[in-house]
Amino acid sequence: MELTLFFDGGNSAGVPPAWAGHSLAQLQTDVHDYVKAEILSYRRAGVMPDLVSIGNEVDTGFLGSIGSPTGNSFSGFAALQIQAMQAVHDAAEDTSPGPAIAPP
Repeated sequence: MELTLFFDGGNSAGVPPAWAGHSLAQLQTDVHDYVKAEILSYRRAGVMPDLVSIGNEVDTGFLGSIGSPTGNSFSGFAALQIQAMQAVHDAAEDTSPGPAIAPP
């Protein structure tokens, strides 16, 4: 099973209202916690994905311009992607739903 977690696309507003005004550092935590919770929910349901795609159509930004992959710096984009990928790994290692498993 493939799971795609959407974080932006086209002309979307970018940052969810609950995360509005958060710094890049806080958004990294927000993204990590959200992705980990999502993956754990699938894992607890017994349908751990084989492949997790982080973002979709993020060519215009990952959570808007703060994570833009265009321009002079990819640092915001990379920081958010890294935290999302780490969260997938952390969810697989989490022992609260059972023994740790290999990450997708």
